[in-house]
Formats: sequence, structure tokens, C-alpha cells
Amino acid sequence: MLYQNHDMEMVVAGIVLMILALVLVAGLILAVLSALALYTIAKRREIANPWLAWIPLGQAWILGSISDQYQFVRWGRFQSRRKVLLGLGIASMVLSIGFAAFSRTSVVVSGGSESLYRYSYGYSENLISVLYQVALIGISIATAVFHYICLYNLFRSSNPRNASGFLVLSILISVTEPFLLFSNRKRDWGMPPRREQIPQPGWSPQGPEF
Repeated sequence: MLYQNHDMEMVVAGIVLMILALVLVAGLILAVLSALALYTIAKRREIANPWLAWIPLGQAWILGSISDQYQFVRWGRFQSRRKVLLGLGIASMVLSIGFAAFSRTSVVVSGGSESLYRYSYGYSENLISVLYQVALIGISIATAVFHYICLYNLFRSSNPRNASGFLVLSILISVTEPFLLFSNRKRDWGMPPRREQIPQPGWSPQGPEF
């Protein structure tokens, strides 16, 4: 009976490890697709330092830069969404590290022998923990909002006819976002032609005529 239980545990552990490995591989593939798509778009549109697309925080800068460029060349608007996305990403990272360090410290201090001190510290600990979590949630919401605004501008610059549908699909089924980015990485259907370029046949603000 003991051997059977042990064998069952080994089988379950093997299945769990296999699932974790598949999830890790799938996540790596999605990350590569997103990075390659943003890098390709940034390089083709001559955005500075396109290699930043391969760095997590750098991706936010590149996505924001693509959005800012589109707003400028299409509507003449000066935006700084790249700075906003980068700032939110840094703030989220700092808060996460600070919260992890605070949690570790609180565990050590709460093991003291003075019950009154532990009670006072525990009250402060709970209050700070709540404030940390509220701040993280607020930053996460703000990051998501600006991310999808910039993503919509990217889709508008690449494939304006389907931009709204792509955005909705990316929000509802987030796993589709890397594939949508990758499939539109070589399209500029919503971008006005540059002054030194001859307008391509069929170009219009809504994309080529089909």
C-alpha cells in the first residue's frame, strides 16, 4: 500500500512538473513573439534604441514610443506615454521589492518576546501592508490603461480597419496579444507616408483598399 501511494505521488509530481515546463515554454515563446514584434516595428519606423524591446521595462518604453510617434505623425500631437509607462513600471517594481523586504522584516520582528511591542508593530504592519497593496493595485490599473491605449495606437498605425477588434481580443484573451503584434509587425497601413517617400498605391487613413 505504501509503495502504491509513493508511486502515485511520483506520477502526480511528474505531471505537475510537465505542466510547469509547458507553461514555462509557452510563456517564453509568447515573450519572444512580443519582443520580436516590437523590435521589428521600432526598427522599421526608426525609433531610437529598438533593442530595448528585448528588456521587460524597455518594452514599455518602446510600446509608448510607437504610440507617441503615431500620435505625432498622424495628428501632430506631442505625447509622453513612453515616459508614463516606464515610470509606472519602475514604480511597480520598487513597490514590489519594498513590500517583499518589509514582509520579511515583519516576520523577523514579530518573533520578539515582548507581546506589547509585537501588538503595536503588528498593527502598523497591517496598515502598511494594506497601503502597499492599494498602491500596487492602483499602479497595476494605471499601467493596464496606458498599455492598452498605446496598444490601440499601435494597431491603428498598423492595421486601422481591425484595430478595435484586435484591442478587444487582446483585453479579453491576453494570450492573443503577442500573436496579433507579430502578425502586424510589418504593416504601416495607418501611418502617413513620409515626406521623402512616394505614397504607396491604395494608401488611405483607413489602410489599403482591398
